[in-house]
Amino acid sequence: MGSPLARVADNGSSLAGLALLLCLVVATIAALAHRNNGALPLTLEPLAGDDGSLAALTSDGGALLLAGGARRAESVRLRFHIPPAEAATSRWLVRVGRAPVDAVSLSGMGWRSRTLDFFHPLREEGALPSAFSFPLPVGWSGDIVLELQATGTLKGTLPVQVVRDATALQFTQRSAALAGGIYSALFMLALITLALHGAARDRSFLLFFATVLAALLLLAARNGHIYQLPGFGALAYWRGQGIWALTLLAMAVGLQLMQRYSATALG
Repeated sequence: MGSPLARVADNGSSLAGLALLLCLVVATIAALAHRNNGALPLTLEPLAGDDGSLAALTSDGGALLLAGGARRAESVRLRFHIPPAEAATSRWLVRVGRAPVDAVSLSGMGWRSRTLDFFHPLREEGALPSAFSFPLPVGWSGDIVLELQATGTLKGTLPVQVVRDATALQFTQRSAALAGGIYSALFMLALITLALHGAARDRSFLLFFATVLAALLLLAARNGHIYQLPGFGALAYWRGQGIWALTLLAMAVGLQLMQRYSATALG
């Protein structure tokens, strides 16, 4: 008789079902992320950085690409038009996709936003923030030209949208629900695995528990949500190095699990 882990692994239909579920989750997140929902037409123009090179944009021109490596500032110019009729009835804001940056801000037309930090989220950003939000001054209308500046050491993508505050709130609520669901699923999987270890006394379940827990911590760090949890705020001082450390931890325990599984299957 094989170990409990080997018997579970032999159930190919269960693995196929889990893979299909994961694909559906990824597809849903991608579909929701690319919905427009009334965003204003926006043009991004790359600007020269500290070293004189132009900032990089995605192929569709809708997002700023961070090169990573040495700490440097990347800048793009934003051009959009707020209809006068809309300016009187709606509050608009610039919504920048969340990425591990040390600082991100907007400026232009005699106005400057506050500087936001991925690793030190503000309380008003919420428990599970999904973007950097910059409310524009009330009454702005017509042609608007602003400069977006981001500084960081990790690679990332900063998609930019100009949306109504109500639309941004819908985005935030939807993203928080998705993130909360994924975190809950991983947490429950970790608890179930720990319970199976208590029943089967197989160390493979402990490795699987450690792998799921490491993946949960890494996901929360990549999303910027872990830094608001008590005790985990210290990771913010490591900034990008903290994310790299969690990545190496997840890879190490995952490798141990695969080695354990291989030894079980061959045995």
